Amino acid sequence: MKNQTALSTALLAVVPVLCLPVLVAKVQAAPSTNAATTTAKPAAAKPAASAPSAATITIPAGANPIAATVNKDKIDRLDLERMVVAARQLNPALNGDTPAAKAAVQTARARILDNLIDNRLFYQEAVRRKIVPSPAAVDQQIIEFKKQVGGDAAYLDFLKTGGKTSADFRRIVVEQLAINELSDRLKADITVSDADVNAYYTTHADEFQVPETVQAHHILLRVLPNASAADKAKARARAEDVMKKVQAKGADFETLARQYSEDPSAVRDGGNIGLFAREDMPKTKAFADAAFAANKGQIVGPVETELGYHIIRLDEKTLAHTAPLDKQLTELIRAVLLKQKISQMLETTIAGLRKTATIKTNL
Repeated sequence: MKNQTALSTALLAVVPVLCLPVLVAKVQAAPSTNAATTTAKPAAAKPAASAPSAATITIPAGANPIAATVNKDKIDRLDLERMVVAARQLNPALNGDTPAAKAAVQTARARILDNLIDNRLFYQEAVRRKIVPSPAAVDQQIIEFKKQVGGDAAYLDFLKTGGKTSADFRRIVVEQLAINELSDRLKADITVSDADVNAYYTTHADEFQVPETVQAHHILLRVLPNASAADKAKARARAEDVMKKVQAKGADFETLARQYSEDPSAVRDGGNIGLFAREDMPKTKAFADAAFAANKGQIVGPVETELGYHIIRLDEKTLAHTAPLDKQLTELIRAVLLKQKISQMLETTIAGLRKTATIKTNL
């Protein structure tokens, strides 16, 4: 396989039917592209019920032990419930005794079962097309997976806790490799032409708008939030004095910033605050207004903000514009369109497979 490590990682997500806690820990530790967020905990909130462990999963009394049949293949209810547990361990919103939490679990269960059915249909299609992974590829993938879970002993514990055997896991790897190969074949003929890119760029121009930006240096004379009128007057007088110095013939703004600015970064970078858009300065609107109103090379101030008094030198100004369709943007659009086309192709394929399949669910 072209990317064994990627497939091993995929198996950690695909094999929650084994659902060892180490699986959940690995998934939770995976890096995210989303910005980190924190959620405040209500002072008097009732603790939510925690998800059961994989070792305690049982089928409810009276429930069908077969969650679904897909043509002649069966999907075990225990495998489904193990995946539901994995989802609950990853998503606190699925835990609790409230009607909303219970409804969310049931929705998650139905969605997971749909995914299992889709996987089964894709594997059946791979079998129909006579796609059979080589034993060597299967062996190598299992070796890679063992490394990820911590070696042979951890691998055996993984299987034991999930109620699976080595033969079960080998079958899962065979199926996943076959599905991946089928996916690769289906995607092989999908391309995005230059015409596709140009059409998207033209019809989605609003997505490529670059706001007006400026680059500036500043000198800050701080004023404390609780400063008296007299203290503010003194600070302004100092700012006006520094303003005269920077406007003097031959004055070096960066040197004066290091000498007079009370911005801690001034010593390091001579008051350089870099490139910014107007919306980047929501708490110092007066600063942004003054900077964007200035001309290149102009020094303005003192400008009062909640931080104190600023003397600003405008270094560069770039007007709002549409980003040019250069090589980098072209490839970015191409990647987005390719992902969309692949997604549409897979949705169409699975819809076709479902249309001709005999599927029965027992939720």
